Amino acid sequence: MNICIFRQVSACWIPRQLSAFDWHRRVEGCIELKERFDKKGQDFLDRIITCDETWVHHFTPESKRASKQWKHAHSPLPKKCRTISSACKGMVSVFWDKRGVIHVDFLPSGATINSEYYCRVLNDVNARLQKRNGMV
Repeated sequence: MNICIFRQVSACWIPRQLSAFDWHRRVEGCIELKERFDKKGQDFLDRIITCDETWVHHFTPESKRASKQWKHAHSPLPKKCRTISSACKGMVSVFWDKRGVIHVDFLPSGATINSEYYCRVLNDVNARLQKRNGMV
């Protein structure tokens, strides 16, 4: 007698499926970075600055994992009300390098991230770097 055992699995979430063109561009970018590292070595890595944008909430929403409870099999399931979206949230851009955070910028309410915003923020990052390096 053959017994098949099944288990539930969840799909792995990915932000988006890359097209062949996008995948090729990423590979070319990685090859270029590797070539620069081969030429410059550690000095190249020391000069890398990274940026990330994220939404910052004025409260910490409870995660699904945090709300789990141990219950007897015959106990009623706990109920959780759907929370409303935070009216108090904002977009923050953070720039850092191997030495630490260089600049944090909070996007004003109602504003959008566009080329003018990035030009202003990059000027601020450059000013912070010059100040950090004693050039100002």
